[in-house]
Amino acid sequence: MKETTLINFLDPEETTTEYCIFDQLESTHTFTLDQTWLNRMKPNHLIVVFAKKQTKGMGTHQRNWQSSELTDFHINLVFLTDQILPFSLLTAISVCRFLNESLQNKKTFKIRWPNDVLFENKKISGNMTFIRSWNDWFWVTIGVGINFNLSEKDCTSIDQPITSVKQILNLKKNYSASEIFESVQIFSDFFIEILYWFRHIGAKQYLKDNEHFLLYLKNNVIIYDEDRKKMLEGIFESVSENGSLILRPSQAKETFTVINGTQLKLSPNQPETFS
Repeated sequence: MKETTLINFLDPEETTTEYCIFDQLESTHTFTLDQTWLNRMKPNHLIVVFAKKQTKGMGTHQRNWQSSELTDFHINLVFLTDQILPFSLLTAISVCRFLNESLQNKKTFKIRWPNDVLFENKKISGNMTFIRSWNDWFWVTIGVGINFNLSEKDCTSIDQPITSVKQILNLKKNYSASEIFESVQIFSDFFIEILYWFRHIGAKQYLKDNEHFLLYLKNNVIIYDEDRKKMLEGIFESVSENGSLILRPSQAKETFTVINGTQLKLSPNQPETFS
């Protein structure tokens, strides 16, 4: 029998956030996975691992997360839950809302399903989730990177369109370590609130309220399966309550679900009208 309940896990009124700050790590995600956290985890407890610099950041599909030589936003969120949620999508929504708030809603950020956040089709953030069963609970860690200080020169050396907060705002100065840590704290609060409201409003309604963040929604899209071997195509109808992509082939009534995929992009074949 469970000794405690996590019905209100990460309740904004009850959660204690613990920050573990490092000047430099190879990767916050690798570091977090290598640690034994379980003996110190408890309900309504969020651990945030923050590295001012990381030298071998982990991205999805075995790619490296490119970092500036300066301090930047690299964190891992660590917590317990009694329920698996669409953490990648909810984290991306957290990033969009955090950036809108930080930039005073002057910019438009979009989520390229399942986990990338883009500004004008250039990537500014990504995240990756790892979940492990532990007794009756699930132990979760989510790595989150947001580009603050990447310069234009940094971005041109990467094999995909990339941007940063510094570039978006045309800033000459770099964000300091203290400014970025303040942003980490604000983002962590956003993340806690978003998970809380997702559970209390209900998945279907919450995702409906936030679908405006979804890139290519209601357009014909192409996506590859997780192994990048099979290409799937259909109209991006919505996302399911577990965060899966729901596609409908053009001229078809039935939809199908994509649980894991990559390289979502707009199809050159667009219907004249959408039903």
